[in-house]
Amino acid sequence: MLYIEIGDITRFDSVEKLVACAGPDPQVEQSGDQVSEKGISKRGNRCIRSVLYGCVTAAIRGGRGPPAGRLFDRLKAKGKHREPLRSLACSGLLAIVYGCWSNGERFAPPAESG
Repeated sequence: MLYIEIGDITRFDSVEKLVACAGPDPQVEQSGDQVSEKGISKRGNRCIRSVLYGCVTAAIRGGRGPPAGRLFDRLKAKGKHREPLRSLACSGLLAIVYGCWSNGERFAPPAESG
């Protein structure tokens, strides 16, 4: 699905541009001095966002194995709220996709130490 929606990966100069196209960034609300992050914003390609959100949700429920799940756990331990964390994990997963795809490599997660 990502391949169909993204098309030619070379049209994105950087992972930041791909993330901007997909739109898995957190929605930010400001009131005076307070800034709070809500769930995923509605900007960008909703199909890409939907695929990423489903993958991240599965990674979170699947334990500590998948990289997106480990990223979620690390950020949650720092005190971040659950919904903005999903947005960040989606961006991280998209960065992995971009790196593998643009370099023509298959994903090979690092071996767990311990």
